[in-house]
Amino acid sequence: MSRRSRQRRAEPAALPVRAEAPLALKPRGPLRSLVLAAGLLASVALLVGASVHKVRDLAVFSPPVRHRPASADPTAAPRARATPTERQVAGAQATTDAETAIRDEVTGLRLAGVEVSEGRTRIHLTWDRPDAADVIEFMLQRRDQPAGSWSTVQTLPPGERGAKLDLVAPLEWFRVGVRRSVGVTYGQPIRAAAVSRSGYQFGDQVVPAAPFHKAVVWGMVHAPVALAAPEVAPLVLLVHGNNGVCRGADGRDACDLTMIRERKCPEGSRWTPNGEGLAWLADTLAAAGMVAVVLDVNTTNCAPLPTIVVGRAALVLEHLRLWRNWATAGGEPFDSRWVGRVDLTRVAIVGHSNGAEAAVLLPDMLTHSRRDPNLQGVRLGAIVSVASTDSLEASVEDTAMLTVLASCDQQLSLMEGKRLHDRSLPDRQAPLAEVLMVGANHNGFNTQWLVDERLDASSDSDLSACPLASKLSGGVQRRLLGVLATSFLDAILRRRGPIEGFMRADQPTPTGVVAYTGREVDLRWSYADPERIAIDNFDHRDASLRNAVGGLNQFTDFDVAARCFATDCDPEFEHPVWAARLQWQQPGARALFRLGQIDAMPYTALSFRAAQCLHGGLNPDGEDMDFAIRLTDQSGNEAVVWMSEAGRLPYPSTLARSRPKLLYMREQLHTVRVPLALFAARNPLLNLRAIGALSLEMTSPAHGAGAVILTQLELTR
Repeated sequence: MSRRSRQRRAEPAALPVRAEAPLALKPRGPLRSLVLAAGLLASVALLVGASVHKVRDLAVFSPPVRHRPASADPTAAPRARATPTERQVAGAQATTDAETAIRDEVTGLRLAGVEVSEGRTRIHLTWDRPDAADVIEFMLQRRDQPAGSWSTVQTLPPGERGAKLDLVAPLEWFRVGVRRSVGVTYGQPIRAAAVSRSGYQFGDQVVPAAPFHKAVVWGMVHAPVALAAPEVAPLVLLVHGNNGVCRGADGRDACDLTMIRERKCPEGSRWTPNGEGLAWLADTLAAAGMVAVVLDVNTTNCAPLPTIVVGRAALVLEHLRLWRNWATAGGEPFDSRWVGRVDLTRVAIVGHSNGAEAAVLLPDMLTHSRRDPNLQGVRLGAIVSVASTDSLEASVEDTAMLTVLASCDQQLSLMEGKRLHDRSLPDRQAPLAEVLMVGANHNGFNTQWLVDERLDASSDSDLSACPLASKLSGGVQRRLLGVLATSFLDAILRRRGPIEGFMRADQPTPTGVVAYTGREVDLRWSYADPERIAIDNFDHRDASLRNAVGGLNQFTDFDVAARCFATDCDPEFEHPVWAARLQWQQPGARALFRLGQIDAMPYTALSFRAAQCLHGGLNPDGEDMDFAIRLTDQSGNEAVVWMSEAGRLPYPSTLARSRPKLLYMREQLHTVRVPLALFAARNPLLNLRAIGALSLEMTSPAHGAGAVILTQLELTR
């Protein structure tokens, strides 16, 4: 299937252009060519030097690795949001599936987090509250063989949503029983593995893209102690961001190229273990059955852009060369431990900050290194991009990506990582999910980044990036990231099907996840599936009134209905996408998209991305937007669903100034996915095989006036 064949393209624009000279979209900027050229050069040079690794004395700069390997009516008021039907609870059933999931679809039981200390692996399990009110208790059970007998380890009251326990075997299975007055029903088992830690470290290697053309190859391996034969584990590499490399007595980290060149810290300072700041996440991934390697990339720090980013990406390639050798032939320091036990066709990169941007460069760099025999067979299947920088205008096409944004990110106040998601949308051939974690900050994802950039986390002072009520502690945002990253990578790398519903903007955050964080959380999602029919992206260049499927568009009773790009839509709209700004002053405005005759049966949802406008004062502060959505078939049968029945269009998260002239309030696009089954249930006569029109009708009594930015209307899976 060709790159474009999954998305139907059509003729140009539905709306007049709002601004005569909009910002230019440059998905392949001039630095992009530099990145690819540097990646290719690095690949060739590294190939020459990859076969010989001489360990150098780094004792002055780097401590030894601590762990070594062991051998209906739009004029009516909106209806209440629909709740999903209760799933049928499965009976007790043994399983011998080596790929047992880390989450049970019946009870919501999941492996949420892990703590590893002194050889002990303690796991955190959570589950969701059943809809039924007659729950008497939960029974948490375990076994240490896929088909062994179950033993009850904890009995918990109906208000509990989680438990902590130490693993007593290398690999264990767990399930939750729900006791009601009519008996006990059980969900399907999940599993968790005990975690081992080891490491490898090689002295300076030739990396032309790194500062001084060399870098230390250093990895800390977090792995499941046991895998269920004949299972082969996916490989996940974790890459930290740019930070100081020498920590002083005051806890602050200094960054200077002299430190990188000489591999030496000033007297009174010590090496900063930036990589260890992601060890917490690697432990959770390992317990979920993945081999997770935290890369220490300190020797690519302290340099200017784009060296920091490109050097990291080139260094990741060197680690992949090593792992290909260990997985196929073995070698020091692991001997044959990983031969046949790591699947290099299922590789993922988790990156934070500059490390996240480096991860997005890797698909193209791997393509340009396809003739490198030490990278043969390596396939990058997924990226988790956390609070990413965006200096090189990168994008991905055929790699699944989860983008995590932090609303209180003082270092990246524009939440630049969302641009990576936006630029990847047109040519996507894999799922793309993005979440705005309201209240999270930049440094809190790394436990070694000790200085909180919110400055005064205990008050609402002018120096604080966020009001106190919206702030998340570092522990809360790490727990959230652990759940999201583990679930996403498990679904993609093990090819289990769609990612979880709440990560597709189809469902609210599971109650078990909320209980695990210990507080209410606000996660705002965008999701794009590769299988879709584009209705309108407003990216057409002429002034015609046709949408992407060739139908006519009609905009009635809007004060403003204009095609626009980025901040021409609204000053706080920092997305590099074409969109439509719709503004109305009284109820009844309607946007009509004529679709000809579309067969919607292969798809599951009508999807669009939208944002409330901050400027103009038309949207009530702090309130979700709502409007009616109407589908009409070729015979005139129609069905209406309110947006609030399927999802949310929230007001931009309320933040505060952290410094003069720096405002932390941004308009963020969110996805609303309306199930087509909801339209069919509203009117059984609606023929989804012959949809002729879609209309968005601003008839909510609570939103008689308003302004939204709309884009990416699609039928999708």
